[in-house]
Amino acid sequence: MANELTRAGLAIVSQKKATDGLMHIQLCGSMTGSVNAYEIASSDFQNALDLGFSYLITSQTAPSRWSERIL
Repeated sequence: MANELTRAGLAIVSQKKATDGLMHIQLCGSMTGSVNAYEIASSDFQNALDLGFSYLITSQTAPSRWSERIL
């Protein structure tokens, strides 16, 4: 996924493994909620959406100054 962003000319500021913030059943083969989270420049936001990426904000992916407002 990072290669897809960089091939399209978008610079990745930071990246990490995160979760979607939802509860998931613990069953072999089921979805885990694990996602790749990328921080990009706000000017590249629409380009990332056009590539099929989506905006994700959870207490885990938000900057710490936002965390108390997301709970």
